[in-house]
Amino acid sequence: MLDATMARVGAGLADLPPGRRLRVLHVKSLVPLTVDGGGTIIDEWIGRAGGRNVAAAISGNMRPVSLEQVAAWDPDVVILGPDSGDLARVSAQWGALRAVRDGRVYRNPSGVFPWDRYGSELPLQVLWAAKTLYPGRFARVDMAFETIKFYREFFGYDLTPGEAARILAARPPAGDAE
Repeated sequence: MLDATMARVGAGLADLPPGRRLRVLHVKSLVPLTVDGGGTIIDEWIGRAGGRNVAAAISGNMRPVSLEQVAAWDPDVVILGPDSGDLARVSAQWGALRAVRDGRVYRNPSGVFPWDRYGSELPLQVLWAAKTLYPGRFARVDMAFETIKFYREFFGYDLTPGEAARILAARPPAGDAE
């Protein structure tokens, strides 16, 4: 599944010039502000999905940075970890970022485990990230369908469309505290 997904995403990005790849910041936590840098699975899936990790020069996961550093990077896209916090509550300074101005801030899905971390849902993560970064290139990808299919095949669980939507929105199962 992973190899097939990587090939599928790679084919969708094959003619994307390196200079046109979107600059992406993955935020693990808003308070304290931590990001995921180079040499990580996050850096790997950002690259596989056609992005360039703006924090790649910082090695490792959950590295503390300042808002000034984030502003200097001025990413095209910000992906918030599922449990990173509420961007609207932390600072108006985020509003100056290109990603915020352009409406390109996304919450990473979370299912059995947060997709962005080291888990079995990595194929879904790469596909979701590619579709999120380049929706026109992956217009035929239906992430709810892909999620339902993956859960059936690998977990033996038949998700409902509503459950798939909650996973894609990084929301807990119905009935759990939100």
